[in-house]
Amino acid sequence: MAPSKIHPRHSGPPRFGTGGNVEKWDNSVKVSYLSPEELQKYRNGEHGGIKLFTYDDFLRLKAEGKSNEEIAKEMKMSPATLYKRIKAWKMDILQGKNKDVQAPKENKELLREKEAVPPEKPAQLEQLVEGFKGKLKAAQDECQQKDKTIEELNNKVSYWQQRAERAELQPVDQADYESLEKELVAVREELQSCQELFDEVSAAKENAAKEILTLNNQVNRLSEALNERNHLYENLLEQYKTLQQEIGPIRQLAFLKLQQDVSLGG
Repeated sequence: MAPSKIHPRHSGPPRFGTGGNVEKWDNSVKVSYLSPEELQKYRNGEHGGIKLFTYDDFLRLKAEGKSNEEIAKEMKMSPATLYKRIKAWKMDILQGKNKDVQAPKENKELLREKEAVPPEKPAQLEQLVEGFKGKLKAAQDECQQKDKTIEELNNKVSYWQQRAERAELQPVDQADYESLEKELVAVREELQSCQELFDEVSAAKENAAKEILTLNNQVNRLSEALNERNHLYENLLEQYKTLQQEIGPIRQLAFLKLQQDVSLGG
């Protein structure tokens, strides 16, 4: 077995940096200074950078007809960063932290952004669900009342049918025939009236059953929509809290760096 060889470059003491040549190392600290114009803009808050970019600036640019991509390019940030800021601003408005912000005239793009963040408490949706539940309870009570009416009519029809059959089969005298015939006609008319009322109540019961089914479906859909919006709101709120925790140290670092630049420039 041939002995292993070590390349001369891998022998000797350990070396770091650019080939171990200390003279080529650059240990200096690079400091960048703002120009007088840039320093004055920072002091006046007119620099237009992303550090001082507010929701009012965003609304002003949107009012000029610029798209989100154009605004992100002008502010030298990615569209994703701008979208996250939009969501954070809207969450501040919903939580009452930025009450002075006036909403712009809504176009299609702003409506999509508005729909991305649900209201804090969808009270209108909850009231709508409660209203449908009340209607459903009333329809169920009405359906039960119709069932009782149908049962009473069935008993009444059976009674008069039996009485009519007995009247037709029972032998009578010629003197009582005319009065019995009139009574039979009256009974048949009442039976016809009961049958019409029975048909009307049956149709009303069928319509009530259909309405109950429709209301049940609407309540289920609204309940699902309410749960989805609550879940979406909780997720967005959790994301917002996470972003706040992540952005806080970055903002402090940027502020300290800005103070250092301003003090050095002054």
